[in-house]
Formats: sequence, structure tokens, C-alpha cells
Amino acid sequence: MVKVIGKGNIVANIKFQNKITRIQLTHVMHIPDMDRKILSLKMLDQKGLEIHISGGHIHIMKIGEIYTEASLGRELYEVRMKIILPQDNEPKMPKKLEELGASHTGRPK
Repeated sequence: MVKVIGKGNIVANIKFQNKITRIQLTHVMHIPDMDRKILSLKMLDQKGLEIHISGGHIHIMKIGEIYTEASLGRELYEVRMKIILPQDNEPKMPKKLEELGASHTGRPK
């Protein structure tokens, strides 16, 4: 039995044929005892994605566009993706007014 200690959303970059696509995965379960991440085909199907399995590969698609390909590992298909940490997903704001092209001119007259 697996023990889920949390649920949430994550953002990840997936790469297929030198094109990187940023995706959001929802209802992700955090299972600390797992040494791998598991992607549910059921959830992909419910989100309107198509899954084509053939010759040791899975293509994850939507409206004919392939988002990524997974290859058969030892026991599971392996999707390569880079998880984007929340602090790296936030839009960067300039730290100084000068970076905005603004400056302090004193009080209005």
C-alpha cells in the first residue's frame, strides 16, 4: 500500500524533438516512499489527451500534436520531464526602480 501525504499541482517542462513545452499537472500525489514519479494515463485521458502505445513507446498527444514520447524502461514507461519549482515559475519582477526606467523626482508641486 502506498501512503499519500499531500496533493497539489506542479509545473514541468517536457521536451520532444527539440521543442520544450511547459505543462501543468494537476491533482499530483506526493508519495515520499516512491523512488519514481508515476503519470496516470487515466488522468491524461480525462484531460483530453490522447495516448498511443506502440513498439515500446507512448506518444502523449492532443489534437494530433505530440507533446512528448515515453520509452519503455525496465517495468514502466519513462517520461523525461523537468519539474519547475514554484519559485522558478513566478514572473521575475525588477528589484530597482531604475530597471523599470523610473526614477524618484520628489513631491509633485
